[in-house]
Amino acid sequence: MLLRGFINTLLDIYPLPKYIIFINSGVKLPVNNKGVIKTLKKLIKRGVKVFSCGTCLKHSILNDKLKVGTIINMYEIVDTLNENEVIEI
Repeated sequence: MLLRGFINTLLDIYPLPKYIIFINSGVKLPVNNKGVIKTLKKLIKRGVKVFSCGTCLKHSILNDKLKVGTIINMYEIVDTLNENEVIEI
């Protein structure tokens, strides 16, 4: 519930983050949480890139169930984290 509220709040801030990266158990949100998925789709339309860790999805047996965003690997995560304006969940 707290993370859903956090993600919903992103719709009201300026500037928006460039990226949202879901790792560990956070990858369950863009798979299972309808409210989060709806908000993430709105954020994507506004230019935010939404990524989920492929290894984390595979570990949770969710790699074929991602509803929104893009699956990336650890090299891409590290490269993205080296940039600014990243939210990691």
